[in-house]
Amino acid sequence: MVATLFDELISLRKISSTLKDQIETLENFGEQLASVSRVGDGYEIVKKYPEWKDRLKAALFAEATDSIQTFSTTLNSLAKIIQRFESLFEEEPQHQRISETHESDLIIFVAHLRSIFDEYSNFVKESGKEFEEISEGKRTKLEIRKRSLFDESFEIRSIYQKLKEDCKKFVVE
Repeated sequence: MVATLFDELISLRKISSTLKDQIETLENFGEQLASVSRVGDGYEIVKKYPEWKDRLKAALFAEATDSIQTFSTTLNSLAKIIQRFESLFEEEPQHQRISETHESDLIIFVAHLRSIFDEYSNFVKESGKEFEEISEGKRTKLEIRKRSLFDESFEIRSIYQKLKEDCKKFVVE
């Protein structure tokens, strides 16, 4: 049980980094789309090539859609880890043998991961609308916050470290 928990904790680092990179990419597409939307009809390029703006917006939407799909795939990986963590509570309670706070730490940590998953899943559902509003000039950027799976606050950071240490102790013994 604990060896797999340790592996899952380590794999969260990669997922967290991937999510951060993907959010930066999505924000970049949002900024590009906002920039194109701000170009007025009075510019010479718009007069000479009126279709360029719509073509560029369509290309940016296509790229953003692909990026949202990739982001969603990463979220699915996070969901699987959360499910595996939650299934630990259904197994024979070995938490007391590991440390006094292991079970409560795991509960808090899983709740933290679940809140991030829910927030990002909600963003995925609303992303099309957000990109559309940026394209129409109603908003200037995406409403998404970069969050860390393991380093968001002192409490989460220390719980993550305690869980890793608990796993190492249990595996060594």
